[in-house]
Amino acid sequence: MSQAPSPPPANPQKAQEAARQAAQNVDPAKVKAAAAQEARSGLNRIWWILLIDGIATLILGFLLLTNPAASAVALTVVLGIWLLIQGVMAFVHVFVENHRAWYWDVLWGIIGVGAGLIVLGNPLISTMVAGTTLVFMIAFGAILMGIIALIRGFQGGGFWQIVLGIINLLIGVFLLFNPLQAVVALPWILGFFAVFGGISLLFMAFQARSARNAVSA
Repeated sequence: MSQAPSPPPANPQKAQEAARQAAQNVDPAKVKAAAAQEARSGLNRIWWILLIDGIATLILGFLLLTNPAASAVALTVVLGIWLLIQGVMAFVHVFVENHRAWYWDVLWGIIGVGAGLIVLGNPLISTMVAGTTLVFMIAFGAILMGIIALIRGFQGGGFWQIVLGIINLLIGVFLLFNPLQAVVALPWILGFFAVFGGISLLFMAFQARSARNAVSA
């Protein structure tokens, strides 16, 4: 039987020429319109999320500043309810799905239900414990950030890196050796951070909306 003739080998120069001609035939206006549509779609998804997040953060900040004790206890109670729900759902997961690693769900269920009941049964003590743990985390984080800033400063990062490193170190050491005073002041600190973060998020939201309107124009 005679074999079918094989197709001639492709010419690389002709292929490059065809690709160049195809690129030249692309309408720049269509490319610009497609890019604008994609940017407008992204901004539509972003700006209202930033707006809602900013409003919620502002409300949380004002609650922490105006009624810090009650707000901190309320947040702790919400944490306890969440832990309790997670523990119950872990137990439900054991009976709903038949899998080999069921013991991890049982362990998480015991931890979740136990921690949730402890938090809900002792909200004031739980608030102090959670606040103290958060203060120690912030203290160690500030010390680590201070050391990194100092290293960068002495390696040519500039004078302000050294100043920032010293400030972070001082804050971290103060929090580490004064955890109870820091816990008392923690709601106000978180409140100020929340208000500042909420305002920043609102500013970003309106910036994104202005950019969307500029793209649409």
